[in-house]
Amino acid sequence: MKKTICAAAAAALILTSCMSAPETIRVEQQINSEEIAGKNIAVARAHISEWVLPVFPLIDAGIFKAVVYEHYESYSEEQRSAEEAFTETLSRQLSGSFGLTAVNAGTCGDGTAFDIYEADEDGRCELAAEICRDAGTELSALLVVQPETVSVGYFGTSSGTRTVGRLYLYDRNGMLIAKAAYRQPAKNVRAGNIEDYRCVLIESEDYVTEMTEALLGKEGG
Repeated sequence: MKKTICAAAAAALILTSCMSAPETIRVEQQINSEEIAGKNIAVARAHISEWVLPVFPLIDAGIFKAVVYEHYESYSEEQRSAEEAFTETLSRQLSGSFGLTAVNAGTCGDGTAFDIYEADEDGRCELAAEICRDAGTELSALLVVQPETVSVGYFGTSSGTRTVGRLYLYDRNGMLIAKAAYRQPAKNVRAGNIEDYRCVLIESEDYVTEMTEALLGKEGG
């Protein structure tokens, strides 16, 4: 159903660059099954970072951004719903894999904390350890998804927009033990069209699933 909904929006694609954008899922640090087997893992609420909007061409990008800002609250509501869906999906996949028990850690930190997590290695380690302490678990998982517009059409009427996601697993001491990432192919998002943006987020959940499966490997399925 999710693929069908998104296919309808993709039919309106007018930017050729969106059609050729590659799908990428990669495991950057493979999981060690012996290191995590039978442990509890705190799954923090998934975080969708601020939408990265285009800068060039100046006029086209400016028009597109102005329309996005005009509908900012609607886009934010879509992101909050997607965060809940991503968190549930991740918890479901991790629970039972290698004997793991997933614990919902809720919202850990605020936007500033998540910015530190993404920008600074020490900040990431500290936040991961804090999540484990607060949840009383041996491991923690944090999913960060970044929406970004990589191209924009004439007069800002449409765009090529995608998400890039990163999944991190840490031990209780804040040591990174596994990492994976995905890059979604860009989809056409018309200026001010909330349904188009919703489609991007809905399809992103599929990539979160595939990324997590890749990180867990066949043994964790």
